[in-house]
Amino acid sequence: MKKKPSVLLYILALVVMVATIGLLWVVIIRESERRDLMLEYEAFKASSVVIDEYRRDSSFSPKNDTRIEGVGFYGIDGTAIQRYGTAPSAIAIPASIKLPSSGELGAAPVSNLVSVISADRKSIELFRYLGPQAPGRGMGMGMGMGRGRQSFLVNPPAMPYAPSTVPPDTAAPNLLSNLNTPLYVWMEYSAESYFRARNALYFTALLISAVLLILFGFLTILFQHNESLKEKEMANRELVQLGEAARTLAHEIKNPLGIMRIQTARIRRAAGEKEDASSQDNQKNEAVILASAANIDQEILRLSSLTDRIREFLKADSADLHDIDLIAVLRTVQERYRHLEEEGIAFALELPDIAEATVQADQGRLLSVLDNLITNAKEACSTSSAENKRITIRLYLQGKYWCVAVMDNGPGIPKDLEARLFTPFFTTKEKGSGIGLALAKKIMQSFKGELLYEGNQESGAVFVLKFPAVLKR
Repeated sequence: MKKKPSVLLYILALVVMVATIGLLWVVIIRESERRDLMLEYEAFKASSVVIDEYRRDSSFSPKNDTRIEGVGFYGIDGTAIQRYGTAPSAIAIPASIKLPSSGELGAAPVSNLVSVISADRKSIELFRYLGPQAPGRGMGMGMGMGRGRQSFLVNPPAMPYAPSTVPPDTAAPNLLSNLNTPLYVWMEYSAESYFRARNALYFTALLISAVLLILFGFLTILFQHNESLKEKEMANRELVQLGEAARTLAHEIKNPLGIMRIQTARIRRAAGEKEDASSQDNQKNEAVILASAANIDQEILRLSSLTDRIREFLKADSADLHDIDLIAVLRTVQERYRHLEEEGIAFALELPDIAEATVQADQGRLLSVLDNLITNAKEACSTSSAENKRITIRLYLQGKYWCVAVMDNGPGIPKDLEARLFTPFFTTKEKGSGIGLALAKKIMQSFKGELLYEGNQESGAVFVLKFPAVLKR
């Protein structure tokens, strides 16, 4: 079933809203990861400066960097050798930077750096493995950021430096066993402003998402209200059409009933006079009776046809669609109206040079549409000169549509009436019901096609039926 444009617009708005919120959070998360990376990198650089300064002067205190809240140097068992600020007297060495075997000279841990967020979420704690120090070699000279390390924030790009190892023949035999040799560095680096900025970033994203959701909720309410108004409008339109149908029926029924009343009076009078009349008068009375009965039959048929057309108009939304060949249908129409030539109307059928033109339609209803248009064209030709009456049906392809044009050379439709041509129960004919064109348009819509009016008063009327073409494979 074809969706309404308003429903498609609502779905598009939903997709855009979801995509916008999704893109917003992708940007926020990536920005947060970038800031995590920068924070950890800053902390790493600060720790490198501390290590270099400690190498130069072991009594160094990192007072110049206010973001360093604590720093400590620890031996192989995690006991503090020197500490400053919030550094604990002993630390639990993370497994990833702990030496595999404290008795193996040159052994290296899995990674040389671990960073974790503090419990109060106001700082990060860095654990660095310094490695065994050879005489004359400063601490930290062989260290680098991110060599195989594990992080609870993000993994920054590696800046690898090979862990410092000392050949067995030059290393001090008790280097690793000396508890006063610093092998690990612990540092607490302030990140309170960073976490405040990140929280503000997430709060902004949440606020924007909430605003978008509220706007979409408002849009949903408007959409539902609009759909409700459309349904009410359609219901009101149907009521108006039913009211017009009732007025039309009342008007159309009143005239035939008056005619039938007059005719039945003539029949009664003729029947009463027949008993006392001569044979010649009786023949005249019988002729009157027969003519009156014929008039009654004609009016009854007109009422029946009007009722059928109104019923057809009210149920014209549904159709039994199947593939039909327009060329075959139009040839049938040509045979049906061949008698027009006897009435002085030239009837022509113009077809393209192709085998078939397939569309989806209900052939019975399509024939009723063509009958209505040809009947209107025939009535329009009645005002033309006797030698210049013609009706032409032309089939042609326009883009993805097959078009059937029904053309006459009558007076055409006045410009001021064109807008009301397909309005139900609007008519300018003395005995018209105003159902024909409105019914034809509804039938074409049930075929997923269109009925259009073209032409002017100089060239006559042109009605065009447009059908979506069915492509044959």
